[in-house]
Amino acid sequence: MRSLICSIVAAIGLALALAQPLAADGNGLVTHQSNYPFDETVARFEEAVLNASEVGFRLYTRIDHAEAARELGTEMPGSTVIVFGTPAHAARGFMAAPTLAIDGPLKALVWEDSSGAVMLSYNSPDYIGQVRFPRHGLPDMSGTPDFEILGNTLNAFAEYATK
Repeated sequence: MRSLICSIVAAIGLALALAQPLAADGNGLVTHQSNYPFDETVARFEEAVLNASEVGFRLYTRIDHAEAARELGTEMPGSTVIVFGTPAHAARGFMAAPTLAIDGPLKALVWEDSSGAVMLSYNSPDYIGQVRFPRHGLPDMSGTPDFEILGNTLNAFAEYATK
């Protein structure tokens, strides 16, 4: 399974591997500015996840915070959480530490800043490995080959959605 994910990430191309997000790890978030409108960025991220379904990725749901605000009569900038992951990998973690499920599955946030710029953010693999895993009694997994693959995959999804 690991080699399949590596192959997919490698196939996305050298350009994606060289692309740099706006910020990483200072607060545990990796943020990319999108070249696309809000709705298209959401759709492109979901498409990237769905394109990786052959290696186990699944798109679970979308949470549209701006729509919920509109239903209450309040306007807010775009803010949509995309929930996704690989059930096979997640299940192993959840079996080892059932409380880990409160922090999973993976999520990405597409949001608009105060100037209207569209951004895409997700938790860095280092943050997941150094903070989320240990809080549930699991070892720090940051820097391991699996988490390097996760980082490359998340970056590839984000680059596809934003560039």
